[in-house]
Amino acid sequence: MKFVSVFICLIATVTAVKWKDSRNPNELITLDKKNFCMFTEGDKEYIGTVSQGQSGCQGLLRTGSKVKISDSFKSLTKDGNEKIGWKYCTGHKKPTRAIPCDDSKALGAGDCFLGESVYGDGICHEELGFIQGRFVYMIHNGKKSRCPFRLYLVETSQDSQCV
Repeated sequence: MKFVSVFICLIATVTAVKWKDSRNPNELITLDKKNFCMFTEGDKEYIGTVSQGQSGCQGLLRTGSKVKISDSFKSLTKDGNEKIGWKYCTGHKKPTRAIPCDDSKALGAGDCFLGESVYGDGICHEELGFIQGRFVYMIHNGKKSRCPFRLYLVETSQDSQCV
């Protein structure tokens, strides 16, 4: 019986969405003519976007407000058949199939997820970013911005519930 429960846990952690050193348009997850990107400098991790036609990733430090551009970065990629979508959850809830910032974590696990801010009566700009706590953190006009209105990037091969 132990084998069955361990096997089920392993299946839940497998996802075909990964950070890779790839610029192959067939692998990249492209949303609003942008791709999610990630790079590290020392022990500091930056998550951001690279616009189509640009060579550098404009990233935001996950633990601060520093914005940097790097030509050496990983792109968020997916297997050819992977289905990606958006999910809205209220309050502190998050989707069970939310794509975490760290691809070694299972879907819906961790404290950082990829997402997008939602325009709300001029309060927020619609931008791709990462979600920590109640906010989407993103770069707008070269500066850090945050927004409480958020959509989570989710893997949609199964229904994602807000929990």
